[in-house]
Amino acid sequence: MTGQAELFEADSTWFHLFRSMFESGDVAKMGSTAFTVYCCIKSHASFKTGEAFPGLSRLAELTSFSDRQIRRALRDLESMGYLTTQKVGRSNHYVVREQIGFSDPQGRPAGTASWDYLPLAVEATRAELRNFLCTGETAAGGNIHIDRVIIEQINIQGGQNNIQVVGKLDDPDLQARFERLEKARQAVDK
Repeated sequence: MTGQAELFEADSTWFHLFRSMFESGDVAKMGSTAFTVYCCIKSHASFKTGEAFPGLSRLAELTSFSDRQIRRALRDLESMGYLTTQKVGRSNHYVVREQIGFSDPQGRPAGTASWDYLPLAVEATRAELRNFLCTGETAAGGNIHIDRVIIEQINIQGGQNNIQVVGKLDDPDLQARFERLEKARQAVDK
């Protein structure tokens, strides 16, 4: 008699997409070919490292696109900031990039957060961003664990207490929050 484990098999691997990819118009700009290639690469990403290694032939097999279409899609994704590619030997190593747009209280675009896709850290990153946007405060250590956030003229870069205020915001409350963060960074640097 065959056991149930031998009868049924399913791949329950998952990945997510941020709604902002659609709302920002980026999916429309990249087109269906690049979006499909993006999803295919993302579906291959390691949950621990975020890296993906599908070859061009594997991408072609899974998407039914030609090598030429895939190469063009890869260039488009890199130029839009959704993918980085590194050649290692004869194979490509991909790192998918996440992007979320920020809006001011009137709904106008105010900036973009971008970071390397690391599935195990997605929920923690979302929580840190949500907390930062609501309070202007960062987690212990003064860092938001993403590579780079640009909000209007404010540039915040990941790394030990590396916050640089390069301009003023129209919102005085948000400006005051950033100034407090900058003072805290300067105090730590002394």
